[in-house]
Amino acid sequence: MPSGPYLFPIGPKLKIAYVICAISIATLATFGEFLFATDIAYLAGPLHLTSAQATWATALYYGFGASNALFVIKGRMQFGTTRFFHIVISIYAATSLLFLLYPTFVTLLLNRAANGAVYSMAIAMAVYYMLVVVPADKRFRAPMTAIGHCWPLPL
Repeated sequence: MPSGPYLFPIGPKLKIAYVICAISIATLATFGEFLFATDIAYLAGPLHLTSAQATWATALYYGFGASNALFVIKGRMQFGTTRFFHIVISIYAATSLLFLLYPTFVTLLLNRAANGAVYSMAIAMAVYYMLVVVPADKRFRAPMTAIGHCWPLPL
């Protein structure tokens, strides 16, 4: 998994696989939020929430996604990218399971916060994958390409 300070040479087949992986990660990182944001009025009813309470879930998603960027850098240095990515995904899977078993407002907020953390880590992973593929003289374009696939945010 790419992310180290040393960028190793790779063949064309692996480059294609890394580009597909980067675009897939960047696109799918925001998929859960798109589904939630478009159906927020319909999801509030079964959970017996007001629309203001349901909006808190979106606020938590974006808040944790934005503030988790520094935590991603710290976790990458302390644990390594692969291990930290597995930790974040495990927390998200646990909160998702908790929300499925006990669908309450509190578990919804926990799940949306964990989803925001996964979003932040997934975008970092997409950037790392693109950095490995792009030649050194054009490497400044890699973050824009990776992040550009998650920009059609719902308004």
